Amino acid sequence: KKVLAPMAQAQYTAQAADTVTGGTNGVMMASATQAIPKMVTDLRQASFTGPVALIDSFVDSSTVSAMGSYANGLLVSGLLDPVTQASSPGVEAFVKAMNSESPSAPKDGLAEHSWNGFDLFGQVAKTISGDITAASLLKALQNVTTPITLGLSGPWVSPNASNAPISQYPRLSKDALSYIPEKIEGGQLVATGSRVYLAS
Repeated sequence: KKVLAPMAQAQYTAQAADTVTGGTNGVMMASATQAIPKMVTDLRQASFTGPVALIDSFVDSSTVSAMGSYANGLLVSGLLDPVTQASSPGVEAFVKAMNSESPSAPKDGLAEHSWNGFDLFGQVAKTISGDITAASLLKALQNVTTPITLGLSGPWVSPNASNAPISQYPRLSKDALSYIPEKIEGGQLVATGSRVYLAS
């Protein structure tokens, strides 16, 4: 069932109570990042012990810290390799770059998404002759046919360059329709399996 919750509430006890009634065996949360800690806390305090799932863009250092022990065991669908996946060359490069530029800055999912986005921007921008403008960048992005390797998420090509796996969403590529199963352990995101592709 779907339970709607207004944003910026002091607490979500009523929504938590509604969620756990009727034999609920799992919860998927989609909300603003700042609301997630309150939602998770109120849900656990309503005695819900089943799995709770989020996407990685909702999970930054401050969010995990605010949830305290309630964060442990949360399931996360990750688009990028988590920072704890030290065997990933992309993670190694990300951590090295962060330590070089801003050692004290959080190395979390939000930072990874920003870094991955600028990685794509930089590699595509190199292919542009002349001024880099919004129009020239968009055109260059649409013309990427040879996969660009992004360290934290793997190969990327313009959806225009291949058949979209889901015809209703022609701008979503195979790689965009994938995730890494993760969970929060000891205040950190940890991969629990290999990348899963939802469509081919």
